[in-house]
Amino acid sequence: MICDLKEEFALTEKKHSLVNWILLLLVVVCVADLVHMTYRKIVSQSSAAAVEQTGMEALQLTSDNVQAGTAFVEQQDRLTFEGQLAVDKQEIPWQTNCGVVQDEATGTSIFLTPNTALAFACKPSAGQSLVFAAEIFAAVQPVSDGCSLRVQIFDANTQTQLAESTLQIPSSEQSQNFSVDLSEYEDQAIWVRLACGNGQNNNDDGDWLFLTSCSIQ
Repeated sequence: MICDLKEEFALTEKKHSLVNWILLLLVVVCVADLVHMTYRKIVSQSSAAAVEQTGMEALQLTSDNVQAGTAFVEQQDRLTFEGQLAVDKQEIPWQTNCGVVQDEATGTSIFLTPNTALAFACKPSAGQSLVFAAEIFAAVQPVSDGCSLRVQIFDANTQTQLAESTLQIPSSEQSQNFSVDLSEYEDQAIWVRLACGNGQNNNDDGDWLFLTSCSIQ
């Protein structure tokens, strides 16, 4: 009887030990996940701050006005891309995180990812607007929750910000058309900056933004 009790006690101790190890493993996994999420958020915020800090410097480089009525992809030398980096082909097939890229499905388009931006100078005429079609790249739509596009307008002479608005680009199969009215700045030299963000959920997975058409009309 005593031997039986000892064996049962030892078995119980082993079960408790196993449960404790499982609980400890779960705690470690949870803590690691929390640390990873916090690190990712800090890195994302730091990248965004770095792009914002250099934003005005980039705007000063966009001295040649884009021509109205001509697609932006046909006047690439008049565009400035902020936060542009070379990327491994296994991560992004165009090997860059932003710029003018060529794809079989979308053609020649402007490509942006979170914490990158497009800037250009222009001098709008009466009644003109910035018009563009935007979409999340089809292949990554299943993992994307959409992204944001912040539109900023600056006075080219004083560098004073004149306007700002944020557009939400949904992750959907259809391209969305957008228009930014520039008629208020008729014959005025301005800079326009389009900054890509990771949307309302702070998740940049699959946020590959394509401007499949973009021009001043």
